[in-house]
Amino acid sequence: MQALAMKGKVYLMGAGPGDTDLLTVKAVHVLRAAEVVLHDDLVSPQILELVRPGRGRFRGDSWRCVGHGSGRRRKL
Repeated sequence: MQALAMKGKVYLMGAGPGDTDLLTVKAVHVLRAAEVVLHDDLVSPQILELVRPGRGRFRGDSWRCVGHGSGRRRKL
């Protein structure tokens, strides 16, 4: 089976305390240009409003940091 060549970028960012005024300029640009955003329930609705309408927004309520929580993982 031949693998498909896919191009794209993945950005990892922290939302800080949730205030959109405290995001970096780069973070705002990335969120506005994103095709898909994966986030947890700690990201504020105001930050998620930066994602353009019609783009994928997926909340991962079972994602955990390594060594924390139940260790369950969601397949993407």
